[in-house]
Amino acid sequence: MTHTAHIPEHQTASLLAKAAIVLMPIAIMFSRSLAELAVVLVGVLFLVRSYRTKEWAWVKEPWFIAALVFTAYLTLISAPMAVHPEIALPHSLFFIRWPLFAAALAYWVFASPELRRWFEVTIAAIVVFIIADSLLQYFTGSDIFGKAPHSTTRLTGPFDRPVPGTYTLRIIFIALAALYFSHHLKNDLTRNITLLAALSIGAAFMFLTGERVAFMSFLLGSGIVILALTMTQKRGRLWILLGGALLAIAIAGALATQSKMVERTIGSTASTIGNFWESPYGRLYDNALMLWRDAPWTGVGIKNYRPICKDVTQDPSIEGWFCSHPHNTYVEILAEGGLIGVLLFSTMLALILWHFLKAIPRQAMTAGFAIALFLATFWPIMSTMSITSGWIAAIIWMGMGWAINVTRGEG
Repeated sequence: MTHTAHIPEHQTASLLAKAAIVLMPIAIMFSRSLAELAVVLVGVLFLVRSYRTKEWAWVKEPWFIAALVFTAYLTLISAPMAVHPEIALPHSLFFIRWPLFAAALAYWVFASPELRRWFEVTIAAIVVFIIADSLLQYFTGSDIFGKAPHSTTRLTGPFDRPVPGTYTLRIIFIALAALYFSHHLKNDLTRNITLLAALSIGAAFMFLTGERVAFMSFLLGSGIVILALTMTQKRGRLWILLGGALLAIAIAGALATQSKMVERTIGSTASTIGNFWESPYGRLYDNALMLWRDAPWTGVGIKNYRPICKDVTQDPSIEGWFCSHPHNTYVEILAEGGLIGVLLFSTMLALILWHFLKAIPRQAMTAGFAIALFLATFWPIMSTMSITSGWIAAIIWMGMGWAINVTRGEG
């Protein structure tokens, strides 16, 4: 009599969650609905697993407690007082799916070092593909799929919108960490040179996409990584700094030949900063602050910015872009969640950052990559996509789950 092999139910759930997270970055590239489905699936399976094993220690993590408090505030206080509570309530209640997703990755899925390595390899492959495809588009006029650039100074790469830098920024430091810690790099010299070269390629790519914020944010993250590198390589600090400087000079010299991109990425950035309140971004902030003044403590409600923007600004002819979202995470939370909301949200982020900072004494390089990834999204003085958008939130919290896991000192 032949017996059919039977996979236990808990192993099936684990396999499903692992498949979902390995495919997650690819799913985001092609389908937002698949990304959302994967996030919810991993979160639900994690809750089921925690219930069956009675392992709830992760709920007591300070950053997750802060996430629960923030979600409860949005749901029980801010949403009922929103201009459109029927819009705010479901988005407020289900905000917790993102921190839950990060917790599932950090304390369950990536508890398997093998799975985490496969995930990192997947991320690295996606980063290489996006960079190669975008550079092909820049130099030939079309990418591998035949897509033309969005404009002469903005690339799309494999995407339908000019966002290859924005997408890559949220995952590139995971790929760089995988490269740096690869067992194929046999000594510190090779490891350091490879990392500096990869950082230079990343900077060149970000520059050529025409995405100014992505470029500047990548430079900030790269500075954090190089600082961590000098902390771990005490004998070779001078050589690291010299090598980094030489690579920076070489890449700057090459990019200087691209005059239109210099004007787009550097010249227009300086102009925007110098005349911020007269710029489109200044106008966005004005709109957001106008809404915030109507409800300074509890905000107008999550996802309420767009439907009420034209009414509050009393400008029915205002363009859609100016009423899409405030284009800054903290200003968005301030307008939609009020002073209380932005304080609770910032507390949650501060506790996540503190988790990374605590890891510096025992694993400076790992902490450096984690902090760079964190700042690539949550640096306060930068223009961002909406934090409540499912497309970008999936990428952000996926990265936070990885970063929290690698700085736990396990695996």
